[in-house]
Amino acid sequence: MLTAVRALVTAHTVALMVVPKEGLGFRPEDVTGVLLLVALVLLWWAGELAVPDRRLVTITTAYVTYFLFVFLVRDLPAGYYQASVFWFKELSYVAYGYLVWRGFSSDLQSFVRVASWLTLPNLIYGAYQLSTAPAGLYGASPFGRGNSPSSSGMVFLICSMVLLARWMLGGRARWLIPASLLSLTLVFASGSKIAVVGVISIYGYYFLLAAWHDPNRRTIARFSAVVAILAIAMSAAIRAGKNEWRRLGRYRGFFRPIQVVRNRGIWWKVRWIDGPTSAVIGAGYSPPHVVPGEPYGFGMAMDNQVLYYLITGGVLSVLLYLALMVRMYRLLPSWYPEGRLLRSTVVAFALMGVGAEVLQLSLHGNAFWLMVGLCSAFATARARSEAAA
Repeated sequence: MLTAVRALVTAHTVALMVVPKEGLGFRPEDVTGVLLLVALVLLWWAGELAVPDRRLVTITTAYVTYFLFVFLVRDLPAGYYQASVFWFKELSYVAYGYLVWRGFSSDLQSFVRVASWLTLPNLIYGAYQLSTAPAGLYGASPFGRGNSPSSSGMVFLICSMVLLARWMLGGRARWLIPASLLSLTLVFASGSKIAVVGVISIYGYYFLLAAWHDPNRRTIARFSAVVAILAIAMSAAIRAGKNEWRRLGRYRGFFRPIQVVRNRGIWWKVRWIDGPTSAVIGAGYSPPHVVPGEPYGFGMAMDNQVLYYLITGGVLSVLLYLALMVRMYRLLPSWYPEGRLLRSTVVAFALMGVGAEVLQLSLHGNAFWLMVGLCSAFATARARSEAAA
């Protein structure tokens, strides 16, 4: 059974990182996501589910169950059965993280090695664009994702996170550091503000924690180097000039964040909270997706993580979100590399949530739970090694 789980997790990772979306008419990761749910059910049926952390499993189960409740009492009575898609999609992200842990905690090196190799096609394609012209709307883009700056930046960010995980595991291949630097460059070159916030947060906070817990010449030098690299990348992107890369100048908005958030034009959406019941348990998935006279829409439309929870699941869902993120942050101690990576991921996605409902978006949600699964697998493998010593 675990062999099949590993194959399926690898296939889903390929769908996320390599398979182009444009021209297919659907997201390739949605297909493999359905298979992940089937695998989760089969593991439960066979009695082979294991628990990585009881508190995390309890909070995650409450989170998933609560949103099923919201669908049943808010969307389904109104006839919006299509809203079930959003619940199943997010459940597939959780399943991905769990199956990464379940399938690879005893053989993590092989998964991270394969995942790092999967970064190469898009990194090579991105390098080609740096030497010629961008293929995306705002900047560089992976294969088949040029129409979505957010997807472009997120694919490059996933590449960067995977390469950081490979380095954490002791990967010392000669191409690893150049590939990591290239992945950082391509995140900035994508034109995605959300991805840039993510890469700054993950790398900056990871190396800050390393220097904090073990302040020596090496850790301080690494943190200083990362800060310098990120600052140079930001400056280069903003000063890209008047050529094909001029849209990267949109990063100037980072230097006036309050004004940008205030003027984003999303706050009128609180009108979808139409009464006390909606304030407590939410208005359901459907208000942003229903326009009179139009078919039910499946695009995400909230553009802010907390706003998404307030409208969809009310105050109770915000509390569950906070409980989930706090437990994630405290799941592993930060003096271990996997703890630093998980805490950096939580901080990054919390900040990225200012600009989008990142835990619900396909690439972003999968990336978040991938890192949760990877870091949990790191911790499990470490515990086994220490117990055997």
